[in-house]
Amino acid sequence: MSAYRQSGCKQPPNVTAQVELAGSFRYIDPKPGIQITISSRSGASLDPAYRISGTHLQFGHPTERIRSEQEIAMRYNASPRQFLLHPVVRVSVHLSILLCLLSPSSFAAIETDKDGNLVEYTYATMSDGVRIALAVGYPKDFDPEDRTRQWPAVIEMSGYQSATGLVPGHEYYGGLYITVNASLRGTGASEGSFGLFSDRSSQDGHEIIENWIVKQPWSNQRVGISGHSWTGLTGWRVAATNPPHLSAIVVSGLFDDARRGLAQIGGIPNVGHPVKWTGNFGNTGGVFNSDDAAIANRKLSEADAQRLKASRKPQKPFPRTESGAAVEARLKTFRELAGQIRAPIFMLHGYQDEQTGPSGAWLFDQLPDDIPKRMVISNGHHGMPIRFIPRRRAWFDYWVLGRQSDWIGDAAKSSSPVEAFFEVENRHGKKNAPIVSSDFPLPETEWTRYYLSQENTLSASPADGPGADTYNVVSDASDAEIDRVEYRLSFEEPTAICGPIAVTLWAGCTVADTDLFVVLSDIAPDGRVRALQRGMLRASLRAIDEQQSRRVDIDGEQVLVRPWHSLDKPEPLEPGKAYRFEIEVPPVGHVFRDGHQLSLSISRPPASDPVPYPVGQKKEFKTGSYRYESKHPDSTVTVHRSQESPSSILLPLLPEVPALTEEIPATTDRMWTKAE
Repeated sequence: MSAYRQSGCKQPPNVTAQVELAGSFRYIDPKPGIQITISSRSGASLDPAYRISGTHLQFGHPTERIRSEQEIAMRYNASPRQFLLHPVVRVSVHLSILLCLLSPSSFAAIETDKDGNLVEYTYATMSDGVRIALAVGYPKDFDPEDRTRQWPAVIEMSGYQSATGLVPGHEYYGGLYITVNASLRGTGASEGSFGLFSDRSSQDGHEIIENWIVKQPWSNQRVGISGHSWTGLTGWRVAATNPPHLSAIVVSGLFDDARRGLAQIGGIPNVGHPVKWTGNFGNTGGVFNSDDAAIANRKLSEADAQRLKASRKPQKPFPRTESGAAVEARLKTFRELAGQIRAPIFMLHGYQDEQTGPSGAWLFDQLPDDIPKRMVISNGHHGMPIRFIPRRRAWFDYWVLGRQSDWIGDAAKSSSPVEAFFEVENRHGKKNAPIVSSDFPLPETEWTRYYLSQENTLSASPADGPGADTYNVVSDASDAEIDRVEYRLSFEEPTAICGPIAVTLWAGCTVADTDLFVVLSDIAPDGRVRALQRGMLRASLRAIDEQQSRRVDIDGEQVLVRPWHSLDKPEPLEPGKAYRFEIEVPPVGHVFRDGHQLSLSISRPPASDPVPYPVGQKKEFKTGSYRYESKHPDSTVTVHRSQESPSSILLPLLPEVPALTEEIPATTDRMWTKAE
């Protein structure tokens, strides 16, 4: 709203005034044809986005500060005398300027993008004075002059280029929500120093919700957090700060523990996607080139662009530059923060996520039982969870807008909050009907143990005599040349599994340490293979933290289904001695059709991970992959399968098979490859 409308002037005034300013403001040009210029004593035009910091007025960029006494020239179509003689303005020209022209409730220049979306580029000032850059997306029928209609908001935060513009998928909110895209501090056009998953960034999200969004004139005081991958992980952390106006959360692409689920799985360094991803922190265009994207989106001048770049601190990738303990200290808290979340939450997870990894489903188990929560789990890569758009929208619509849907039911009292999907198509996200359950792991699971047996089979009974198999570890062998042992279980009728898998391996080695890598696969009758999930463990890091490990009740016995390795005190092997290794295989859901076989292979880790895509298809899918740093001396590993040392696998069999198509869906079928 312009100053003259606020004060009751019938004609647009023109004024030149000196003011003492305090507080934080956003400048606007409220009506077409009205021009407002902010200038310094020297007459230089100043960036109209500014804030007050102490006794300084800050314009445009954190490195450009000007003393607080400023000349603000406002050119309308009236003289200074007309303006100053107005009774309201004469009482306080300061109040008119502060509340009418520079208030947080006004709107910066709202732009229209090529798709007709309304976008505003602005800032929110944090409690420590740092400005966080926001890209606000408005529905196409949004009218900034209409104060009678109020809107809910959905916020996302990350350091990607995409955070500098309209929220990706803005159109999926159906014109019912205002979207707020925030660049993490130190990225995009945001000030401050970047820190991955820092507590300060979590607090920023909290403050954006409570001190900016809900104070906008359009806000109906209801806010949702949305995100996938980096935005999902950031959203999880912000949600754990419990902003009072947070109404709902929808997040996916998560991990529960960065060290065990991502950076050093089983103590084995993952030098693939995590290293490649964090390598983008030091890009010349800013973190993930987000600075360059912000400069382009906001149309910053060359001088402002250079100042922005000059303010950045060099960034170093990790985890290769940090110890495992340091990585754990910085990032493991997603699991720990789960218990602090109080808003209704809907989370989604793909078992074969090749970026944030396969451990995300375990977060559901850590959420409080007294809050509304739901989870969708399915086969699929990193992008699969975002294919469930109707469910994501329905969760927001219910908790934010109060709208019911067939899927949502009574979300606050749902007895079946977990949906497990099978054979979801990768390309189009086509889905069969899911199995629904009350918890995760699914309470109806029929935990069944199979033992490594003779003739490379898996048996329901342990061996009644001695037995062992061996494979050789050759450090310079290619992936195709890796030696392994394999055991199979045949299915005469369709059989479904869903949940974590625990491999108990009795093994010995001819040297003091080795890396154990197990792969669970489906072997089709024609010999094609699909790798479903994998687990791994550095033998010297076999010690288990019993308090953190997960057990389930099986016939009155507490049985280990998720070993939690402390990974902090290596214990070398005594060559030739058999040791018990508990290897975690993360959750997976799959149906073995009739005539198919389950394969359990054991070897040293390959350089390139076989899950989720077969060798040769990674480039086609243009996705990252895990790569393992395993450099132990050449050796021979003996896998025991005797009565005294009964190696086994615990499978989460389901009592019923979900409804499936007659044939494996075409795009899912592409995930198979010929057996070697």
